[in-house]
Amino acid sequence: MNTPSNIPNILSISRLIMAPMMAAAAFIGSAPAFTALYAANLITDALDGFLARRLHVESELGATLDSCGDLAVAMCLPIGAFLLWPDMMRELIPYIAAAICAYLAPVIAGELRYGRMPSFHTWGAKFLAITVGFSLFMMFLTQNTIFFRLSVPLILLESTEELTMIAILPERHPNTPTLWHALRLRREMRQDYDSSD
Repeated sequence: MNTPSNIPNILSISRLIMAPMMAAAAFIGSAPAFTALYAANLITDALDGFLARRLHVESELGATLDSCGDLAVAMCLPIGAFLLWPDMMRELIPYIAAAICAYLAPVIAGELRYGRMPSFHTWGAKFLAITVGFSLFMMFLTQNTIFFRLSVPLILLESTEELTMIAILPERHPNTPTLWHALRLRREMRQDYDSSD
């Protein structure tokens, strides 16, 4: 496998490394380092999928690494933020709890149904990665929470889409962009099953 094909996976692995570094930066009280590492995570998250598609090297391994990187950042992010901005984060506890539950619900449902993370990487999840990522970045810079508060209903909506996809797809299909695509996949699987009888 040549070097360019490894780049998306290297970017995903870098998030697995930077996530605990974010927590460490918060532990020592360095808000600039924490915010800079979070910005780097956002950039690598945007680039890995784009490059995988551009280089035509999408793979199940890449989808799994991307999901693991996302999960690592999602777990270290609130810990670091609570250490650095405890008063602001305490006010956001209901929003944070809703966002974390919405993020984890498809992960847990996928593990129960497929024995592993679903790794759908839906268009909705990609849109949220940008919007929620930007809202959190601005919140860390300015301590203004309004954009994050407004993004939580979108997080719940995207989680509902992924849970519905898990419910209707009997087999794991990573990189399924929308519920419409999942419905089409299920229809094709039913047709294949009927034609094999």
